[in-house]
Amino acid sequence: KVLPDAGLAMVPVVSYDYESGNSTSAVQLLGIDLKNRDLTKLGKIAHGFDARRADLIGGNVVSISQRELVTADISNPMSPKVLADVSLAWPANRVVELGSRMEI
Repeated sequence: KVLPDAGLAMVPVVSYDYESGNSTSAVQLLGIDLKNRDLTKLGKIAHGFDARRADLIGGNVVSISQRELVTADISNPMSPKVLADVSLAWPANRVVELGSRMEI
């Protein structure tokens, strides 16, 4: 998700450590400065499953994987703070804001 007005991009990433055999999933935040054509690596929002989509709702990032919904405060984008991590009972592919609530 690219949000040029917010100067932000959110990219789902999976990294793999060949030595340990462990993988990690996250949403990588990137700062975007279109005027100076600059891209800056910011913090990550960890996911227990492969993140699929993310969006900015209010001042928070809401990201979703097939089995998990994560909300994070990004007031300090270098160190996002997870506010909630909810396991989903069935696979989901998107979150839609409906007034003051979210629908999956």
